[in-house]
Amino acid sequence: MKRWLSALLLCVLCTGVYAQTLPQNISMEVAEFEYKKPSVMRQALGFLTAVPSSNGNNSLSVQDKSMQPQMQEAVVQGVSDLPWISISTTGDADYLLRGLFINLEKTNGHQEAVSVQAQCEIIDKRTNKLVAHKLLKSYSVTVESSHVSTDEHRVYAASHLRKAISLFILEALPIKGTVLQKGVEQKNGKIKDNQCYVDMGDGHGLIRDMRAYVLKDGKYIGELKLKESMGDEMSAWKITDGSNDIAKALEKGETLTVTSQPKKIKDM
Repeated sequence: MKRWLSALLLCVLCTGVYAQTLPQNISMEVAEFEYKKPSVMRQALGFLTAVPSSNGNNSLSVQDKSMQPQMQEAVVQGVSDLPWISISTTGDADYLLRGLFINLEKTNGHQEAVSVQAQCEIIDKRTNKLVAHKLLKSYSVTVESSHVSTDEHRVYAASHLRKAISLFILEALPIKGTVLQKGVEQKNGKIKDNQCYVDMGDGHGLIRDMRAYVLKDGKYIGELKLKESMGDEMSAWKITDGSNDIAKALEKGETLTVTSQPKKIKDM
């Protein structure tokens, strides 16, 4: 398997027959996300509200506006994680990313966590049209509060928000590639899972565990999950849906397109 993969890589790098051109560079302006204040009822309660827990007890949650700068930085970093996008501060960007933080909350109880929700949208500044919108939700890892501080929970939540922003952009402004070859990973002589190789890599801004979708003649036939990037222009993916259809198409020599854009972008 390793010998075959090395040969494939050498072929791709030397001949350039399959190598996918890196995405065209675009610029994006990142607006300052405002914080939408909690409801009047929550204000009357001093921003405190009872949240039922799984064990039936109540814990206190507090809207914490002090998280706003850290979460704003996570948004900017999420854009920066895509190498084909440059952040513009001059007002002449191709696209605008803007939104609202509608929840900046920490929960105090037996288990402590941080929750962030951001309503985001991307505007094409050249046409002033809405490209996509989505409600992004980010949570910290919930563990015993004695082990992790609130600041550490904020770091976890910011990290999740950063990834969510990158994935949102990849859905709205998709990268595209081509399936190179279907392969089988074996462990102890047994098939572990089906996988395929795609001509997209680090240069496309692949995000860990991201999903992609396989199209034949513009129609959906399968779904992939990223396993590993193998350089700027190649990656290995686990086939999570449509393995047989993908195999049959490749056997016939048909071209299969891979896109990061789902069939329909909608609020989660």
